[in-house]
Amino acid sequence: MFDTIIKMKPSAIDEVTKQGLTWDYSKQFGLDEIDVHVNYIDDSKLTVYDNHDVILCDYYNIDYDKVNSIEAV
Repeated sequence: MFDTIIKMKPSAIDEVTKQGLTWDYSKQFGLDEIDVHVNYIDDSKLTVYDNHDVILCDYYNIDYDKVNSIEAV
């Protein structure tokens, strides 16, 4: 079960599919946004100065520049 959705620009579809990540088109924005379903990583060792969203994207090898938002589910 996934607990995080990374909302991305549709230009990331090939990149996300190539990595084998689960995604679908946004229920809210349709073809204008994709929802990538991932598990949140353990960030207990990070500080308040670390950008948790960037670290999550790096972990899944996702281009942060194509991310619209990240939501916990």
